[in-house]
Amino acid sequence: MQLVEESKDKVSKGSLLGVRRVQLFLPGKEDPVVLNAEISDLEGTKGKLKFSGNRNNPKDIAAFKQLADTKQRFNMRIAPYPLIKPEVAIAGWITAAFLFAFYTFGYRYFITDYLNPVRQYIWDSFNDDHIKQPENVKLAEYKNKDLYFKDPVLEINIPLNPADPIHLEIKILSYVITLPFHFVPSYMGQFLKSHAPQIYDKTGKVKNDFPEGTFLGITINCTKTIRHECVWDTVLGKEIETPKN
Repeated sequence: MQLVEESKDKVSKGSLLGVRRVQLFLPGKEDPVVLNAEISDLEGTKGKLKFSGNRNNPKDIAAFKQLADTKQRFNMRIAPYPLIKPEVAIAGWITAAFLFAFYTFGYRYFITDYLNPVRQYIWDSFNDDHIKQPENVKLAEYKNKDLYFKDPVLEINIPLNPADPIHLEIKILSYVITLPFHFVPSYMGQFLKSHAPQIYDKTGKVKNDFPEGTFLGITINCTKTIRHECVWDTVLGKEIETPKN
């Protein structure tokens, strides 16, 4: 995760992270010139290469210097940085979001069978660099620099189109991670009628005249680091105790 973020920062400043293997393909020559170089000052198709003799073949260095003197055009292929594994970084952000949901809701959210695919995905990510994430788990990145969350924010996202599933959104730095959210429908309905009556019509049904994509976002501020019970324990399945006569 840290390497991916560092690499993105480098690219934003016109550089690439680390020493890269660079192949230069010259017109009329089959074998490329191969260099290990640092790359900076990228602008369009232009940039600077910085290399040292102890990490490169002297013949390739000589060929590159000759090429630079003649200012001959060439094609270049830059190898990816070997330690950057985007799929693993994505799994890392999803793991962080999952743990933050646990921090917020506790075991009633964390250990349900409904989330088995998410837990299996996280487990597999420790052994598989190309793990495929579950369909109901997503990660996106905000391009607006004003949307940056130094402290994580967790919201329950309730689409007002009944066909769309209720889910969690965890916002961390410039990322938003979507996780599935299981609940008891009747208890969730009671909560919404109490806290968001404006979304219901006179018959008690959710209004059907909301624009497509409209949702109700509820930010959750409590955490299970302080022992307590709240409405979300009930929504997640805690039985309501009925008074004994």
